[in-house]
Amino acid sequence: MDNPIELVNNWFKILDDLQSACNFNTGLAKMNSLEFANANILQNLPTTNQQQLFIIRVKQNPGYDLATGDLSANATFEALLDSREPLPFYVALTVRPHTAAPYCTQAVADLLDAPLDSAMPGGSAGPAWTGSLSDLKAGIRPVCFTATFQTAVAATVDAAKGKKVSDLINQIAKLG
Repeated sequence: MDNPIELVNNWFKILDDLQSACNFNTGLAKMNSLEFANANILQNLPTTNQQQLFIIRVKQNPGYDLATGDLSANATFEALLDSREPLPFYVALTVRPHTAAPYCTQAVADLLDAPLDSAMPGGSAGPAWTGSLSDLKAGIRPVCFTATFQTAVAATVDAAKGKKVSDLINQIAKLG
């Protein structure tokens, strides 16, 4: 899976797998992707039996070997999934080809440290952001990348002076 958009899409498929592993909890089962991603694990799976059932089911699909310590170390299902499949990294890979030279060919670590106004000249109207936005919309589910959220992210791009690309990536990867 070399395509960054596919990596982002796959992240959401795995999030679905985690939610399916919780289908014994009707509250979690009824949540949309954004609500589930941000749901507190221990508040929603408070008993040892529920946690163990979740761990067993996650071992079956998507195949992650978890322990109860993983559940307490990661407050939300998004954080748990990010500990295995880092959405911020996938978002950075999605944005990178659209950034201005030389950032479009640099390692992700270097891109994250780059000044946002240099990597995305022209702000939210510039080609770096419009191209990134198009690809992000193709990968991130609409409930997690609403028009309101896109406007807030575009405002970050427009107020880029003094910010790094990592600020933008982290804002996007928080979802919602």
